[in-house]
Amino acid sequence: MGLAVKKIGVGSERRLDEVALSQDGKRLIFIFENGEGYSIPRRSLPGDDGTPVTSLQIFDHQGAVAVTQASGESYDLPWDSIKHYARGGGQKKLALGKRLRELREGRELTQEALARAVGLSRAQINRIEGNLSQPQVDTLTSLCRVLDVSPADLI
Repeated sequence: MGLAVKKIGVGSERRLDEVALSQDGKRLIFIFENGEGYSIPRRSLPGDDGTPVTSLQIFDHQGAVAVTQASGESYDLPWDSIKHYARGGGQKKLALGKRLRELREGRELTQEALARAVGLSRAQINRIEGNLSQPQVDTLTSLCRVLDVSPADLI
């Protein structure tokens, strides 16, 4: 009789196997396919408003988690952001994300609608607004065009 063996495939450090909420509701717990586990305080996650978590869902590609809160707000956590925050990384202190959100909301656009208009995913718009991702110049140009602002107004 041998030990059970789980084959660890290429990229398993990027694919989520499980996600859970701690018993007290203050931490999110992530287990990756390769066995790595992380526990992150919710207060350190941008986008988390502190209201109870009502839903945790791993995306089909297993590379991100969608978190929905009682307030109706939701946010996505891609695998690299999970590891960043788990290792003590904080939110970048840039104004671009906040300004993009202000402009988007001022035009009554959802993240989904802006993403479609620019040719990005909603998750990527979420990451830019959360200052988790820096857009390329061509993306900035597209955002300015769709929002009808100059680059100076956006940045």
